[in-house]
Amino acid sequence: MLRLVRLTLLATICLSSNSFATQPDVILQGTQPLNHSYSFVGLDAFPEHRFLIVPQNFGAWQAIEEGEPVSWYKFSDTRLYAVDLDFEVPPPETTPDLALLKGFPKSTIEMGIESALPLGSLADSRKTVYRVVALSEAEVELELVSDEYLNASGEIVSPTPTSALVSYLPYLAGVGLILLIVIRRRRR
Repeated sequence: MLRLVRLTLLATICLSSNSFATQPDVILQGTQPLNHSYSFVGLDAFPEHRFLIVPQNFGAWQAIEEGEPVSWYKFSDTRLYAVDLDFEVPPPETTPDLALLKGFPKSTIEMGIESALPLGSLADSRKTVYRVVALSEAEVELELVSDEYLNASGEIVSPTPTSALVSYLPYLAGVGLILLIVIRRRRR
């Protein structure tokens, strides 16, 4: 009887711990992945410039269009640059040479990618929208337009989990199973 309870408890821990599951890159246990994208509006107000998303530490640069969603590696320190129309943008897979961008205005806002939320969150994606409001010789001035968490249906939701108990459900189910087995064995 005790042996059966121990085996059931061990199986419950193994099955509910996700220790054997394949985890995505740096999505920690107890969290769920989140698709985070940015888009920029107001670019059309500056027809003499093209806009680039450029990581400062690693990653590839991307030319962006008005309102189109873009994303980048979550650990890259990314900035928005405004370059002249005749600036030759290298292929997207090329690592940026920041010396080529010296003298062009860039954003000063830190734009990080959030890649995970606590288990039980109703959000599947996050959409952040900035407006380019001004260009100076040194800076692309940005204004936050919206920052929303969305569910799979595209409805705005809160990023907080629906309940703290959601992440403990596998454990609670395992304990309930063990109690059920113990009670049935005692009745015999």
